[in-house]
Amino acid sequence: MKSLPEEILLHIFDYLDNKSILKAMKVCKLWTEIISNSSKLMQKFHLFINQEFFTTENISELPQASIKNIKIQNINIINRSSHFYNENYNFISTDIELKKILAIINNYQDSIEGFEIFEVRTRVVKNISELIKSLTNLSIFKAVNITFVTNSACSSENFPNLKSISIIKDNNEEGHFENIFDIFKFSQSLEKVHLEVHEGIFNHNALSVFLQTLPNLNHLILDGIGTASYFEQENFPFKISTLEAFSISSDWNSMQPRFQFLLSQIGCLKYLKLNRLPYDHDGGEILKFIIEEMNLEKFYYGEIPLILNGQKQEIEEIWFNEVTVMAGMEILRQFPRTKKLHILLNATDIFEVISLIIDRFCKIFLHLEELKIVDLSSGYHLLPKFICIYKCCQNVKKLKIESNEVELAQNLREFLPFMTQLEEIELDTHNFEIIEKLQAIYDCCLDLKIIKIRKQQKEMTEIIFNDTNIKIEII
Repeated sequence: MKSLPEEILLHIFDYLDNKSILKAMKVCKLWTEIISNSSKLMQKFHLFINQEFFTTENISELPQASIKNIKIQNINIINRSSHFYNENYNFISTDIELKKILAIINNYQDSIEGFEIFEVRTRVVKNISELIKSLTNLSIFKAVNITFVTNSACSSENFPNLKSISIIKDNNEEGHFENIFDIFKFSQSLEKVHLEVHEGIFNHNALSVFLQTLPNLNHLILDGIGTASYFEQENFPFKISTLEAFSISSDWNSMQPRFQFLLSQIGCLKYLKLNRLPYDHDGGEILKFIIEEMNLEKFYYGEIPLILNGQKQEIEEIWFNEVTVMAGMEILRQFPRTKKLHILLNATDIFEVISLIIDRFCKIFLHLEELKIVDLSSGYHLLPKFICIYKCCQNVKKLKIESNEVELAQNLREFLPFMTQLEEIELDTHNFEIIEKLQAIYDCCLDLKIIKIRKQQKEMTEIIFNDTNIKIEII
């Protein structure tokens, strides 16, 4: 193996996982040098520190390489020198003393650029500060489901090369994870902050106070349903040029105006990406303000580009759900050449107010050629609550419905006569009653050419349409 050219060895090493790369670096000094001198391998390699690491690795035998990335996972970090612990403290299997981890990190403190913490629990935020405060080349920090037992603060540290931090919480465990912000306050080089909360809520004020201390912040990512309510505050003491957010509103029953954040960022915000449309009641007004008043260079709804280089784009398809109806209709108004509409109905308790305002929006549905309705509302029976919208889709040629609504047959008879151009209908339902009444549906749609149904419903459907030219297909 020593006689192999370095290029061949690098090609072989490229197929190795983290554990295998670590083993390869222990084989000989030559391999250590080859691997550590490869920027590609060292960027890919993470030194994993977990419970198993301390039982299988000899710390004195760790490679003397310029390791760039460390990942700490699934441990409880304890500090026996802290006043929180006493001599009678009982260790559990995942307890690792702070000084043991520091002994490893100190070997690579001059080369570490990326530091990640996954599923780590510790008593105070200062323990995390102790781990990373000596990492002068730290560029990226990430913490997933970190838990602090006590609500204690710590002083900020100086990280001259720090560019990005990412804090993610997707579990239900209680803990003051926002305390991690204390470590990075006043970071002069920090440009990007990513907070992702999928379960529960977080301390909005703690985030605002933190962001206010970052003079070069320009990119904020707030993902997960738990972050949407952040934008319903009144005070935003920071400016950014890029925002990626789950949504900028959260309560569809709220009747309070929700423009404060947008107003605070006029002239600064240039790139906006929303994974969900603004919620009703004022979702339409918010979206109209974003498109017409914010002067954005780029605006994405999910992966759909609504604005590029300051200009509205042509879009093929759009979707909204039961609590973003007003914003969805505003998109159809702003982008009148949209051909496909997808309506998702979840199990949500909403007011039946859509029929009161649909008349003034009726024309925006006339250009649609395809309509897809996915009804997951179950006992909430949302499908019939939106019949007034379906009636407006008069030029739709393709209709797809996924629903087990008990009154589906009756609902179809109510709005299908308005779809005079319908050529194809797909019915994905467990409701066999609808198959028995397909003839009545056909009578409403004289241009119908294709019916798509489930396999177990095909035989009955073919009997009903035996004397017609309609083609029966399986979903």
